[in-house]
Formats: sequence, structure tokens, C-alpha cells
Amino acid sequence: MLADWPGLSTSALHQGRDLAPTLDLDALIAVTAAETFGFDPEETMRTLFAGGRFDPAISDIVRK
Repeated sequence: MLADWPGLSTSALHQGRDLAPTLDLDALIAVTAAETFGFDPEETMRTLFAGGRFDPAISDIVRK
């Protein structure tokens, strides 16, 4: 798990039914693309998602 786990209680679920988002999906997509194709993750984040913030905590997510 790459984020804080809020749990499965009804109060922790999004709209009382779905798992709450715990990770920025844009950052995950950018880091995965960068690591897959050998690009710089920060530049990939800026290129794909203008204004998005690179999160170094999710680096090295792709197994080699």
C-alpha cells in the first residue's frame, strides 16, 4: 500500500460505499509511464498533467 489506509468503516468510505482515494492518480500514471519508458518522472508529470505535483514517495513502482 502506498498511502494512509483509512479503513473500511462506513465513515471512512467515499459516499459511504466506495474505497476512499488515497493516492493522486495523475502522479501514479506519470511515474508509471516515466519508469516504463525511461523518462524523467518530474518532467513526465509536468508534461502529462500541467500543474500536477510529482510525489517522490511513489518512485520505483515499476518492477524491472
